[in-house]
Amino acid sequence: MLAGIIVFICWFGFFLVNPNEGRVLQLFGKYVGSEMQPGLRWANPLYTKAGVEVIEARISHLAYAPEIASAMLQRQQASAIVAARHKIVEGAVGMVELALDSLAKKKVVHLDEERKAAMVSNLLVVLCGDAMPVINTGSLYT
Repeated sequence: MLAGIIVFICWFGFFLVNPNEGRVLQLFGKYVGSEMQPGLRWANPLYTKAGVEVIEARISHLAYAPEIASAMLQRQQASAIVAARHKIVEGAVGMVELALDSLAKKKVVHLDEERKAAMVSNLLVVLCGDAMPVINTGSLYT
């Protein structure tokens, strides 16, 4: 009977330490050690097992050194500029295709390949850049 009671009391001394965790061992409220090795462990059942369980962790503020923050901002701005230019070029190419198809369909003017190339070049410069269009006041074939 006495052996059963001792086994029963000792049973409460078993505890589990999970990977990347630790347990603090106390005896009557005083720190007596820590257990950091994962696995099933046993300690004197009179220890008051104490610790903190972290349920969730979030970053509330992240600060970089000024030179790193500046470099990151420049990189982010450069990426945004490249993406914006890509969209502008896609739109401009679509507009040039539409213009050439419309001119050919309506038979407004017949353009040979050299004139088409010049027109495409001028339209892309005007649509993709901040340039002013060049207006030809002379003959189309001079």
